[in-house]
Amino acid sequence: MNVSEEQDKDIRAAGEQAQRNAAADPEQLAAEEDSRRHLDADDGSDDQYDDEPAQLARERDELKDRLLRTMADYQNFARRAEQNIVQARDQALMDLGRRLLPALDLFDRALAPGQADADEPDAAPEADQAQATPGASDGEAKSAGGDEDAFVTGIRMVHQELIQALESFGIRRIRVKPGDEFDPTRHEAMMKQPAQGIASQHVVHELQAGYTIGDRTLRPAKVAVAP
Repeated sequence: MNVSEEQDKDIRAAGEQAQRNAAADPEQLAAEEDSRRHLDADDGSDDQYDDEPAQLARERDELKDRLLRTMADYQNFARRAEQNIVQARDQALMDLGRRLLPALDLFDRALAPGQADADEPDAAPEADQAQATPGASDGEAKSAGGDEDAFVTGIRMVHQELIQALESFGIRRIRVKPGDEFDPTRHEAMMKQPAQGIASQHVVHELQAGYTIGDRTLRPAKVAVAP
């Protein structure tokens, strides 16, 4: 068989195949074509599937990082808000305490031993004159003395109630006694006064009461200090 015969044979085979394709069902041909396209697409899908776990891991890490940042921001906000509330409350208490301290000072001066006699130097002569006044009875004198005692007792009760109310908010008086070491954070030296038995830079006596609120000094106690 020569070359010409072989070419004729190939041409006849191709023609027969074309005739068979033409006679075939068009839907079957379309299905075969789709199957070939899917096979071609599957050839490159392995790389895509290999990349999906890495992409999901990256997305997970990004979401986790955003969540942690959001939680940290909220915790910082809540801490700052709580600090602001505490500071505002403490500042309000300090302002209230400073406004009430002058009233406490007046109570202290009024209840100091011998203060009434010092404030009213004519009280004793008037009492003597009352005793010398004809018709003045012992009952009237006792009544006057009883009224004065009741008045002082009432002042002491009001003073004590005020102190207890302030203590309920954390405002307390600084306790000072002779011989205490001078503390610049709690004491304010108003004068130097030598005193027997008191060491240098120690408190001789208190001139004005001081107060604290929590661990802070609301007003230092004014004191005399041994030189």
